[in-house]
Amino acid sequence: MGVKFSNNAATTLTSGISNVATSMTVDDPSPFPTIGGADYCYLTLVSSTAIEIVKATALSGSVFTIVRAQDGTSGVAFDAADVVELRVTLLGLDEAYAAIDVVTGTNTGDNDPADLTTAGIIEVATVAEGNVGTDATRAMSPAGLAGWIGHALITALGTIATGVWNGTAIAVGYGGTGSGTASGARTNLGLGTAAVENVAAMPAQTLAGAVTGAAQLVSNIELKDTAETVVAKGDFGATPAWDVSAGNVQWGTHSEIITSSTMTDWPADTKNGKLELEVNGGADYAFVWPTSVQWQGDVVPTLTAGKDVFVFKSRDAGVTVIGYIAGLDM
Repeated sequence: MGVKFSNNAATTLTSGISNVATSMTVDDPSPFPTIGGADYCYLTLVSSTAIEIVKATALSGSVFTIVRAQDGTSGVAFDAADVVELRVTLLGLDEAYAAIDVVTGTNTGDNDPADLTTAGIIEVATVAEGNVGTDATRAMSPAGLAGWIGHALITALGTIATGVWNGTAIAVGYGGTGSGTASGARTNLGLGTAAVENVAAMPAQTLAGAVTGAAQLVSNIELKDTAETVVAKGDFGATPAWDVSAGNVQWGTHSEIITSSTMTDWPADTKNGKLELEVNGGADYAFVWPTSVQWQGDVVPTLTAGKDVFVFKSRDAGVTVIGYIAGLDM
């Protein structure tokens, strides 16, 4: 619970203590409160020449465990028979006041109530409870709680662990979004719509991972030091399939008769797509290109024993694919 008091508690030292001793034995501990754990009290030691306030954190039999030089006093030596009293001290009053529930003004004594410096529990009454609540030591009406908004004693907000926030939207200036809807929050925070991010004032950024554009338009940009993904297909086999979405540059080895081939996953209709294809060692085997491919003059190129490079493009989602020779026997 914290600091504790008792009425007219006084005794004397059984033996003297030094100015740094951390325990003391008294003649009669019975008038003093039970302390230990989180409970403690402040005791005043009095001699003919000095006064010292100590913090008693435990009492075992007649022996107090103490912390010296409290509340602006200094540690001094005391003799047997010097007075030990539980007096009202400024520090004790401050800490007792801090343990009072700041909302109701009553010491709840349970469930760690909120106080001036420590987060705790405040129960807000429901309408069904008549704005009283199930725990009168902590409960208050919503109107009463609203009176604490902006109060100097409220320095931090905790976390709503469960439940749904159904109150008025928290203003942007108080760390909220100013809205009860996602679209309203984006507008208030200058984030635009869900599909369009307002990045006009975005500072220079370094990407730490992949960015997926989801087929969205990016305009008026300057590119520098770019690279394209290269897909190594290995041996093409008899029925190769080139997935354009896997990478715009693909290569492999032609080591057997290709009876059919396909090019799939081109960009959507009205979007231009490109595939650069490198074929190695294809002179000895037939090569059947996809039926969608059109060559200049309808002349299908003859493959060589070296490296042959072709470029394909389509603007109608792969229905028609235009093929170009970029280089033969390289």
